[in-house]
Amino acid sequence: MTVFSRQTPAGERVLLRQLLVTPRADEFTTPLLGGWSAFGSGTMALAAALFFAADRHQPGKSVILPAYSCPDIVAAALCAGLEPAFADLAKEQTGMNLAALHSSRTPGSSVAVLVELFGTRHEIPAHGETAAASRMTLVHDRAQSLAGPGVEVDSAADLVVVSRGRGKPATLLGGGATWARQADEFSAFANARFPVSPWSAASTALRAALYNLATQPLAFGTVAQLPFLHIGETRLRTLPAITRLPRPWLVHAARQLQAQQSACAARRARTLAMAELIPANRFRIPSDALQTAADEGLNRLPVLCSDAEQAEWLISRGAALGISPMYGRTLPEFLGMSAADAALAFPVAYRFSRTLVTLPTHARCGPPTRQRLRELLRDAQ
Repeated sequence: MTVFSRQTPAGERVLLRQLLVTPRADEFTTPLLGGWSAFGSGTMALAAALFFAADRHQPGKSVILPAYSCPDIVAAALCAGLEPAFADLAKEQTGMNLAALHSSRTPGSSVAVLVELFGTRHEIPAHGETAAASRMTLVHDRAQSLAGPGVEVDSAADLVVVSRGRGKPATLLGGGATWARQADEFSAFANARFPVSPWSAASTALRAALYNLATQPLAFGTVAQLPFLHIGETRLRTLPAITRLPRPWLVHAARQLQAQQSACAARRARTLAMAELIPANRFRIPSDALQTAADEGLNRLPVLCSDAEQAEWLISRGAALGISPMYGRTLPEFLGMSAADAALAFPVAYRFSRTLVTLPTHARCGPPTRQRLRELLRDAQ
């Protein structure tokens, strides 16, 4: 049956009012923009961070990545000329297993990327202390979190990466940013290597108005069926080049983030309300995600099904309500590893890739949507 009314799985509206006001001079000099550099996408921002980290650790040519995450982190690593090495997730959590991280190290690996899937917070200070002792550079990928230019950096990593692409909790429909502990050194490195591409708040506002309209359930249900948009597909795409964005982008990114953070209490309440729908005897929410949900809310709520068949059943019947699969394979499989080998080498990541679905937590998911989700979860096979 064709469904024309459909919830987006994640993402808030672009706040047009913030885009239509010309930045003040003092907004360009606020300390909350200090250390940040803007790039054409979150993937570009991560690739730039990896270029910089690898440059510090020559002749290191590999980077440790979580075995389950967005394929864009592989694209960023390959763009930076690094060979991905993978570490399994921690049991019952969405974050990388620290012991597996160090066991994945080779003589050429001095860089690791720690990813906050769905906005889930991890014990980065603990990672940072361990990594400092082993002279490993940590890159903290916070693309799906409410972090970035405009708020204090609270990570112990050497570099922090955020995204403002579609579906993110604070979006400008594109662009990303990198914060470096060695800010002056990174800025000089990026300025010398990567050209600036144009960016306009006015043209972004026009696209944002269309985006906000398209994310309404009735419109999104129609748009999602257009095959050339590839909505909902997960693919490994190459990143041919890296470009920077001008400083006004950082100001507007800060505005969007600060406005979304002011609504953090409502976001937390929506996330917890969604978590209460989950029958504990059939599904499980990863422990780190549950803790972040209670503290600050999530971009989307990850739920582990009992098996792959149950996950497929939920996705087939709940897509119109915003239930979404995430990635579908481990990252090594995107690079050609067989499913059988991935299951043996990375058992936690493999299970996540086959059984994890996400539930929407954005502002358009009100009581009627939650009630329909409650009934679907109750009836899950």
